[in-house]
Amino acid sequence: MAGYLCANDVSARDLQFDDGQSVRGKSLDTFCPIGPTLVPREQVSDPQNLGIKLWLNGTLMQSSSTAQTIFSVADIISYVSQTATL
Repeated sequence: MAGYLCANDVSARDLQFDDGQSVRGKSLDTFCPIGPTLVPREQVSDPQNLGIKLWLNGTLMQSSSTAQTIFSVADIISYVSQTATL
């Protein structure tokens, strides 16, 4: 694995609720923005202690940390690597 980057798992909840499943509500153009930078893994001392901030139209909507995510960074990497080469 080369390093870490940010990804935002965007959902259109109205489409998800209307369809009763998540495929269409997660498959619109621009719905998984990533980046802007890949940080080499050697430069990240603790991936489970990184800040997360989300701005929407200049307003801070979320301020958290990878320490507070539902799934740990290690679990996410393990899960993704089952079907994708990292």
